[in-house]
Amino acid sequence: MSNIDGYDEKKSIFIHLVSHSHMDVGWNMIPEDYYKTKVKSILNTVIDALFDNEERKFSFAEIYYFEKWWNEQDEVQKDRVRRLVKEGRFEFVNGGWVANDEACPTFEDIIINIMIGHSFLKREFGIQPRMAWHCDPFGHSATTPDLFAKMGFDALFFGRIDDEEKNWRKVNRSLEFIW
Repeated sequence: MSNIDGYDEKKSIFIHLVSHSHMDVGWNMIPEDYYKTKVKSILNTVIDALFDNEERKFSFAEIYYFEKWWNEQDEVQKDRVRRLVKEGRFEFVNGGWVANDEACPTFEDIIINIMIGHSFLKREFGIQPRMAWHCDPFGHSATTPDLFAKMGFDALFFGRIDDEEKNWRKVNRSLEFIW
């Protein structure tokens, strides 16, 4: 890139795109309808796309849907997915049974939700997700980062933040921070 007119390495930024799909377990449809009309097709398409291009990666969070899909697959497809997981190209983030709310559940509810999903991932893949992922909750609890850290997560991604806070962080180049 050094030969592009106007390029200044000191002013460059690193852009990291995360290919993922957010799948609420019940929002505008019941979970079974979401699975039949959306999730099943997304997972089938993603797995094929990852094999079509080895540079692609994908992140997946909701184990409720993944386990349902997984149980419908034959051993050939399961082996393909195991390979993608081992290569780090299909990554489980958060790995809870569902993406939990942060306002209403108790600590115990959140821990049980994560344990159910992580038990499946440990049994089937021998892994435990390292990235907590909350891309769409309606607000955040100040205790969530501490709880997730105590559950073994290395980082927390969240997608909703107050507009004023977000704009301030953009201006001050501090969108990545320790909470």
